[in-house]
Amino acid sequence: MVNKFGSEKSDLVRQILSIKGLSPRQKQELEELTRNAVENFLPKARTNFDIVTFVQEEVEKSDLDSNDTYVIDDSDGTAFALVRKGKDTTSLRIVSTHTDMPNLILTPRPINFTTTDQYRDLHIGPTLTVRDNGHISPHNWPGSNVFIRGWTVVNGKRKIIEIPAYIPDISAHVDPRFEGELEYDEAFSIGDLKVITGDKSPMDLLKRFNFESEDDFAKSRFFVIPEVNPRQYPNFWVSAYGLDDSICNFAALRAILEAKNLEHTAILVGFNEEETFHVGTGSADSRFLRRVIYQVLEDFTDISKNEITEPFFDELLENSYGVGADVTVGPTHLEEEYDLTDLWNGPRMGYGVTLDVYMGDSDNHVSPKLVEWIQKNVIYKAGLNGKYPRFQISGPIKPETEYYDVGTQSSFLTRMGLDDLIDMSIPVAGLHTITSLVNMGDVYAAKRAYQAFFES
Repeated sequence: MVNKFGSEKSDLVRQILSIKGLSPRQKQELEELTRNAVENFLPKARTNFDIVTFVQEEVEKSDLDSNDTYVIDDSDGTAFALVRKGKDTTSLRIVSTHTDMPNLILTPRPINFTTTDQYRDLHIGPTLTVRDNGHISPHNWPGSNVFIRGWTVVNGKRKIIEIPAYIPDISAHVDPRFEGELEYDEAFSIGDLKVITGDKSPMDLLKRFNFESEDDFAKSRFFVIPEVNPRQYPNFWVSAYGLDDSICNFAALRAILEAKNLEHTAILVGFNEEETFHVGTGSADSRFLRRVIYQVLEDFTDISKNEITEPFFDELLENSYGVGADVTVGPTHLEEEYDLTDLWNGPRMGYGVTLDVYMGDSDNHVSPKLVEWIQKNVIYKAGLNGKYPRFQISGPIKPETEYYDVGTQSSFLTRMGLDDLIDMSIPVAGLHTITSLVNMGDVYAAKRAYQAFFES
């Protein structure tokens, strides 16, 4: 029977190649990976320090030798490096992710409350002001339940605080935005977003934080994150907050913990401040990774930190290989409808891990020799039962000559001297929104590829 689309019903099937043709063992691994992500990892991985804590706990629970496997974090505990000793430390295998994710952040002096008596009771109570932190478009936030989650310093130690909150919106009955006369920047602005907690006075609000004065916010870092629970759908689709870049952290973490017979010392580094382009103690353009490598050389070789010269360090990186594990744009019907992506050269969801052979601007073209090396030594050797993980080649995401920079961490590592570096991405739909979507078949393919890279 021909349907309204002009074809047989059996012809109308959305292909998900990353879950197609899996062996029973591989299907079981995919199911276990999905359950672990939805029930264990994603509900916990809501901020940068949550991811660092999760990594530390997973390493402690593993049966790996603590002398050969350990975690180094930055001074704020918002970036990490997970190190595993291999047979050779003169050539490293480095996978980089980032721990931060798009959200809002409280300003240094956030409490705002009207001083006019006649209008005070028209307000819910004191509000907290925010600024953008990684860019979620401001129209996503109004009318949403959120958490204020972060930490303050008490006697030199970090104390984690979480408070439920709400971001109000204008009632639709009187909303001038419906008239269509306002430009986007006028209709939606980060400066107009205010967070309420239900407290009646600024003093009550300070007590919720156990603060004595508003000055205590200066020694704190608080993010505003959406109240969203991960959800699984048929065919291994999963939606959640913060998949950029928590899902790559998850895949790479499982890969390095499960890697066997490491020929070369492996490092999984999770940088902070990727989304904000800020410089911090654990950002990609800081000296965090350099300090980690110095420590690795001192621990696993007979070379002390004081003996490491710049030419020696440059040669080490020249002999090493790197993978940038960040998400990439997974197009949906929306990108297709508005002609927003290069549908032929860009990635597709459900087609496996993406090899980004063109990573944005003229500084980020990938050597064809490196692509061949990755295909032979990683992709084709990563299979179980003779099957390698699904992968796809991706060019520029945007159409024609427009450029799109898929990640600053790879750019910084290249400038540091890690020339043999390629982005191996997971396509995610709805990036930098409250909730995004991924196919766990792509995550499984990425995990197997990252593991094969660590073992190469």
